[in-house]
Amino acid sequence: MRRFAMAAVISIAAIGAAVPAALGASGPAPFVTRGKPVQAPGAGATYTARTERGATTVKTIVTRTDRRGEKTRGTIPGDWAIPAVASDRSSTGLSADGGTLVLDRIGPVDYQRTQLAVLSTHPLALRQVVDLPGAFSIDAVAPNGSRIYLVQYLSRSDVTRYAVRAYDLRAGRLDPNPIVDPREHEGQMRGQAITRVMGPDWRWAYTLYGGGENGAFIHALDTAQGRARCIDLPHFLARSVFNDSLRVGATGRIDVVGKFVRPVASVNPRTFAVQPHRAGLHPMVTKPALNRRPSPGSNDGGGTSWLLLALGAGLILAAASFWGMPKLHRRRLAGSDD
Repeated sequence: MRRFAMAAVISIAAIGAAVPAALGASGPAPFVTRGKPVQAPGAGATYTARTERGATTVKTIVTRTDRRGEKTRGTIPGDWAIPAVASDRSSTGLSADGGTLVLDRIGPVDYQRTQLAVLSTHPLALRQVVDLPGAFSIDAVAPNGSRIYLVQYLSRSDVTRYAVRAYDLRAGRLDPNPIVDPREHEGQMRGQAITRVMGPDWRWAYTLYGGGENGAFIHALDTAQGRARCIDLPHFLARSVFNDSLRVGATGRIDVVGKFVRPVASVNPRTFAVQPHRAGLHPMVTKPALNRRPSPGSNDGGGTSWLLLALGAGLILAAASFWGMPKLHRRRLAGSDD
């Protein structure tokens, strides 16, 4: 679980222009970056936030078929944004039931206090402003909007010191116990959040991380019960994972998708077992004939291929000699005026 929190801190710092500064261990994230518009399944609406002159306008765009394109908006004081949780600006802040939207305050990290704006969406209105001592960023919201999951920054000079916490909105209380994967060791692990996808029912949040000392992994957060699992991915994904994305595949599995739009690994959402798919790394790998190596003495054309290569090389050398000799002869004639 320590790998998740470290990765979450670095990933939030690494978005946009803040990447070089945040990935160094010299200091915390200098900015909180805006996420993409956020939408929950079944909610029938997409939410955006725009700041101007010290106020934030939150806009709801209805996506249901019967009311497509209908818009509502509300304005609250202060500079707020849809929270981003990964370097691709994957967003969070909306509960699965679509009734609660939580916004992050825009600006430098303040180690003295953190404020979060909690809005009701039906109708669109500010419900409360959460004021916490210390530095926090939003990671997820419970399906019914009762809790917010946060990453807490513990050091001004070392972004590797952190804790993952849950805040009970109804009780107004920060859970003193951090959320950890009980199977994880206490060794420090590093990583950068690359992208996130929510499970089919929006209960589990899956975040892909790379750049860590122990390779790539997926952090799975149960937003209903506050549990976490860290899922190690195959080692062959360690370098390529920064070009990958996540998607919900067949039967609800979570696919790690390579740049050739093919799964390179899949996670079973019930058992968290990982199934690697090396064929997804490159389309040519899926052709058996290109990977088959002839056995010694087999008559499969291997010897003929080498013979053709040798003949081709000979022809190239002969052509080079043929075309090169006249030029050399002319150069000699031009230099022999005496």
